[in-house]
Amino acid sequence: MKKDGISVTQGVKDLIERAGLPAPAGDDLVQIIGKLHSFASATHPVAKEEQTVDLAVFDREDAVFVLTCIASIISTIAKKLEREA
Repeated sequence: MKKDGISVTQGVKDLIERAGLPAPAGDDLVQIIGKLHSFASATHPVAKEEQTVDLAVFDREDAVFVLTCIASIISTIAKKLEREA
C-alpha cells in the first residue's frame, strides 16, 4: 500500500532509522511483519477459482501468538510515531 508516494515498508524503515536505530533494524522489523503474515496466512488458505482447499488447524495458542505479536508491533510503531508528533 502506498500513500503520498511512500510505501508502508519504506515508512516503517524510515521510522526505525529516525528513532536512532541502525538501518538493518528497519529491515528486520519489515521481515518480522512479513513472516508473521506468512505464518497467519498459512493457517487459513483461500480457495481460488473453485479449488478445494484443506484448512490447516489453527489452534488457540497460534491465534494468541499472532494477536500478541501484532499488538506489540502496532504499539511499538505507534509509540515511535507519537514521539515524532
